[in-house]
Amino acid sequence: QMRHHVRGNTEDYFLDRLLSGAVIEARGEERFRQLADHLKDEKLKVFYIALANSEKGHHQLFLRLALQYFNDQIVDKRLAEWIVIEKTVIESIPVRSRLH
Repeated sequence: QMRHHVRGNTEDYFLDRLLSGAVIEARGEERFRQLADHLKDEKLKVFYIALANSEKGHHQLFLRLALQYFNDQIVDKRLAEWIVIEKTVIESIPVRSRLH
């Protein structure tokens, strides 16, 4: 549902794809860390921590790219809008097991 909020013109589309990706990857990191924090199996814990670190890297990459191509204020403003979009989408869908 978040993709319906990606704007259509070329520059807006590029920024929205980067920032929506950043938000999705950040949430993936959070969820994998939460899973890891509650696991007793050390191998699984290490596995989920590695996944979380990978998601963190993707999140940071998307933000760096956004800041490389757009000015800070535009990125900050639209990122804040994406956080609100994400909240609205989350509140509108049923709860289910899913990472992204």
